Amino acid sequence: MGYSLIKQALKEACPCTGCKYAEKCKKYELACRRFLWFIIEREWESIPKRMPTGLIYKKIYEDEGEYQFKKFVNSLIAKGV
Repeated sequence: MGYSLIKQALKEACPCTGCKYAEKCKKYELACRRFLWFIIEREWESIPKRMPTGLIYKKIYEDEGEYQFKKFVNSLIAKGV
């Protein structure tokens, strides 16, 4: 995923603000589904709260191409994660 998209998103109000897991996510490189949707759509309030995972963080920040990222997001949707 493009870092410019992530950097732009982080300038806006973020689901991490006030989240009890925010420090843990920073320290251990974790991300939750709400953060994922925030990066993609800038909308997260309708997404149920979930535990952050290293897999989501890795998929957001690794640079394996937009197609693979969208494939990952669609797999989460299919699983209801």
